[in-house]
Amino acid sequence: MTRSDVRTRSGSERRGLVGAGAGLAALLGVLAACAGKADRPAAPSPRASDLAQAMRPPLRIDAIVGRTLVLPLGEADPGERLAVSIEGGGGLPARLVRLYGELPLMGPGSAAPDPWLGSPGEWQTIEADPREPAPRSGTWCAVIDIPSDPVGAVLMVNGEAVRCNYLPPPSAIQFAGMLAGADPWRPTRPPGMPMDLLTSPRFSPAMRSPLDRWRWRLLRDGLRPDAPEIEPFDDEVVERVARRQEDLWRVALARLYAADAGLTDRLKRRLAGAMEFGGAWAPVWETDATALEQLLSDLLDPSLPGERRVDLVTRFLDEREAGVAWVIDDGGTLDESRSMLLADIGVANLLDRATLSWVAPPGSPETPDLLPVPAGGVRRTVAPAGMGPAGSPNVRALSVHLGKWSREVAVLATPAPVSPPGLTASPFVADWSLDAWRSGTARPLADGWETAALLHRPSGPEDEAVPGAIRSRRWELYVECKLVPGIGDPSREQVTIYAGPLGRPTAIVQVGIGGTQEFLPVPGLPPEAAEIAPPPTTARVTRTQDRWTFRINLPPGSVERDGLLRLGIVRRDALSRRSAWPRPMLPWDVEPARLCVDTRAWDGLPASQSP
Repeated sequence: MTRSDVRTRSGSERRGLVGAGAGLAALLGVLAACAGKADRPAAPSPRASDLAQAMRPPLRIDAIVGRTLVLPLGEADPGERLAVSIEGGGGLPARLVRLYGELPLMGPGSAAPDPWLGSPGEWQTIEADPREPAPRSGTWCAVIDIPSDPVGAVLMVNGEAVRCNYLPPPSAIQFAGMLAGADPWRPTRPPGMPMDLLTSPRFSPAMRSPLDRWRWRLLRDGLRPDAPEIEPFDDEVVERVARRQEDLWRVALARLYAADAGLTDRLKRRLAGAMEFGGAWAPVWETDATALEQLLSDLLDPSLPGERRVDLVTRFLDEREAGVAWVIDDGGTLDESRSMLLADIGVANLLDRATLSWVAPPGSPETPDLLPVPAGGVRRTVAPAGMGPAGSPNVRALSVHLGKWSREVAVLATPAPVSPPGLTASPFVADWSLDAWRSGTARPLADGWETAALLHRPSGPEDEAVPGAIRSRRWELYVECKLVPGIGDPSREQVTIYAGPLGRPTAIVQVGIGGTQEFLPVPGLPPEAAEIAPPPTTARVTRTQDRWTFRINLPPGSVERDGLLRLGIVRRDALSRRSAWPRPMLPWDVEPARLCVDTRAWDGLPASQSP
């Protein structure tokens, strides 16, 4: 279902039965909710040509001949009235349904989906029935069988004219003059990516969405018309929606391929690509639904010649972001003098060519270290955080460049002082989703699932297990985890605390809702350090109906000899969702970022040397 199907009219016509822009808006709203997109809607891309848009008919339906058309209807309730005819050909078989998608209900034992793509939702239809109330969500749709040889270019739907753009079935697509060895249906799956990953939880949500299955098939078989079929949706109308999306993109990409094969391959990788993040593969594609709908409409426009399609796609690709930059960690690594924090920055190259990347303060005249990033590749780079103009007393801006593209990120420049009554660790943020990662907008969990912690030094006798004026002080972490009664499995609730540098922790402590406190193995920890680690014990857990809390002492050695503490916390909740502090994690990351804390401020001692 495309936005070209439902171009909104102006004035009084806006509320007509086939004022389908409203119907599609409702459907796309359901899609956004079901697919786990960010709360902030994607900004629509600029129109390719205002003149072309103004001259386009107000309504145009892209219909595959001989196939079923699922046409979204407008804001007005059509009731039981549905009459469809074709110009010069009489009435057409049609029926009225309500198409809607719902997120699966969460109850005892439920688990959340992989956060990268989220849940595709459960899509279904209900036949119009005056005896039964229609669902509030979704949109009314007319299910119309289009003839194999339609005689007229106009459909009449309850007396309203809809102009049809008839397209050939995929089996009839031919490529004249194709070079030997060329493959217009080449899949977008990268050569090094195992095929079986397509059915993993990270990729399969696209396969189970009627509006995204075409992307999954681009990865698997390039949308090849004669490729093996996959298991259809249980609901026949939902399956028709999915097949129509696939057919429209087949025709659109085939027409573009006939004009420019290389450009088509570039576009396909943008529409349905995958990237490897240090051994973990994940789908990475364009998430701006408005821009994609407009692009598909333009590619199917019967009035556009091939060279115009090439221009539109070239402009579309030029308007896309060339890369993604995100802060992996800005508190877990110090320079050799321990006087400056080093920020660990991730850079993803969305272009189809290798590009140089660098990180520098905005407007810096110095020549930075250049890092080559391959096409469709991901790299990590470390940069001093104590540089550039300050956004706040201990925050600096760094500009991440990928060729001509750049994005500013904010990083911690100096250790955060902790003074009475303590340092609050909040908010905890969910793992990155694809949309949130691309936009750089971290997502807190829904109300009722918040997590917060307080780092402080409790009163009482000092623990002298480890000598040293700073290390002898006990530091306590008080953690509060909210939960929603009756949702998920509370036995999954656990909090894991990391102390020490990123990648080389000095201590990992895991506390469960039942009170178990386990000191997890620390890779590479020297034997003498392991000997002083506390034995397994029981945490002081308090549980109520809607939350659980606990207090633990940080393990000896967590606070380093110069008073610095590098701290990161991860919670796994009753729905198996992960959230972290101080920064979000990619779903496949093993450790959280750290906040570098200066504990000397508690006693009013001089702060550790800082930039």
